[in-house]
Amino acid sequence: MTRNAIWASFSFEVDRVARGARDYVWRQADHVSILQELYHRYQEVGIAMSYTFENFQKDLARRLVSELPPEERLRGLPPEERLRGLSEEELQRLRQLLDTQLKH
Repeated sequence: MTRNAIWASFSFEVDRVARGARDYVWRQADHVSILQELYHRYQEVGIAMSYTFENFQKDLARRLVSELPPEERLRGLPPEERLRGLSEEELQRLRQLLDTQLKH
């Protein structure tokens, strides 16, 4: 963690803000509203933020999802979505595995 990461988030210097947002460990459940307010105030004063709050949310979601075991990542997805993006070869291999499982 960067020393004084929270203060870097309020520095109005894009690099320091990004570093502070990345390094600060939030201890409150309502941190999202704080980040949203900070981002909107930057917009009000005309500071261009190349790394938006939406970017932050997507990056955070990707990181959290990647930490989940595969069965939890897939929980709730219908079979069609689980198969989306598989090549014909992968689908054929899956069919073979299913056939083998059903025979035993």
